[in-house]
Amino acid sequence: MPKDPNEGVVGFSHVKDGRGVMYLFNCTFDTAQAKVRLDEQAGFRPSDKTAPAYLVYPMKANLGRPGLSYGEELQVPIAGKDCVVIEVGLEAPKDPVSYDRYEAAVASIRPVLRYLVDVACEGCVGAVKQGPVRIEVGKSAGDRRLASQMVETLGAATGRRVDINEWLNTPAGDAQCRLIVGTHDGLRDHKDLGGRFREALYSRYIHWGGQLISGPLMAELEGDGPRTFCLIAPRPEQLARLAINLVSTVVADTRETAAGSADAAMDSCSLAVSASAGQTMLRFQPLMRIVGAITGPGDLSLVRYEIRAEKDGEEKLLWRRGYPPFYSRAGTEAGGRIGSFPSRTSPGSR
Repeated sequence: MPKDPNEGVVGFSHVKDGRGVMYLFNCTFDTAQAKVRLDEQAGFRPSDKTAPAYLVYPMKANLGRPGLSYGEELQVPIAGKDCVVIEVGLEAPKDPVSYDRYEAAVASIRPVLRYLVDVACEGCVGAVKQGPVRIEVGKSAGDRRLASQMVETLGAATGRRVDINEWLNTPAGDAQCRLIVGTHDGLRDHKDLGGRFREALYSRYIHWGGQLISGPLMAELEGDGPRTFCLIAPRPEQLARLAINLVSTVVADTRETAAGSADAAMDSCSLAVSASAGQTMLRFQPLMRIVGAITGPGDLSLVRYEIRAEKDGEEKLLWRRGYPPFYSRAGTEAGGRIGSFPSRTSPGSR
C-alpha cells in the first residue's frame, strides 16, 4: 500500500485455480495505467492459458484479448479515484462493450477535485454588474437553497442586497446576464442543460468540452442572447462545494488591507458615511475581514466592531460587538492572517 493515499495504484487478487476476481484501485486524481504481472502472487498458475476474463466494473467490457495467461503483464487504464473489477474464469457478463469503448470513456473523464471553475469568477461578477439578471434554478429543494446563497454572494460583489425572487422573476427579454444553477436531479429536464448530464461508468458526469466532468463546474454557455453562466454539478454536495468556492473567491477579491507594511501593527479601520439627520444611513452586515502579511496585536482575544454616529461635533456609540478571531500563518511570508466571522444577523443602525 502506498504511504500517500493520493498516490499510486493498488490491487488485490482473489484468483485461484483459474477462477476469481481482481480489484485494482487508482489512488491518484488523474487517470493511471495499472500494470499487473500475472504470476503466482496474482493467483495464476503456469498451466493457466488464455483464461477468459472480463471487466465488470465500472463498465461491462471485453479486455481486448482472448484471455489472460500466466507470465503476461496486464495493463488497464483507470480513471482518477476509481477502480476496476475483473472477473477471471467466471461466466461472461451480458452484452459487454468493446475495450476501445472503455478506454475512450476513461480518457474523456476530467480529473476530480483539481478544479472548480472553467471561467474566472470575475467574468461572472462583471456580467452580473452590467444589468438585470435572470436565474434558472434546478427543481430540487437543495438547488434552490444553494442558488439563494450564490445570489446573495454575487449581489454582495456588486454592492447590493439581492433576493433570489428578484432574479427568478426577471423577464428573459430584459436580462443582460443569465445564470443556470443546479444539479443532475434538478436540471435533468432543463432545455439547455438536461442533455449535458450523463450517467456512465456507474457515476454521474457533466458532458462539457468533449469530456465527462465528475465535479462542480462554473462555465459560460455559448449561444445567442445574454451571457449565460452555468454553476452546476452532478451531485448536491458538489454544488455546495462550488457555492463555498464562490464565496471564498468573492471575499478574497474584495478583502481590504488595513496596513501596507509587514512591520505595521493592526489597530483599527473605519468607514465614514454622511447622511441627513433621521435618515436610515447604514445597514450593517459584516461577513469577514482578513488582514494579510502584518504583525497582529498582542491580544487576539477579541476583534471588536463598532458603529458610531457624529452630529454637531458630538459622537454617539450606536452599536458594539466583539467576536473571537482566527489566526493563521498560512499563505503569508511575514506575520499571519487575522480575521473574524461576525454574526450575519448583526443589527443595523439608524
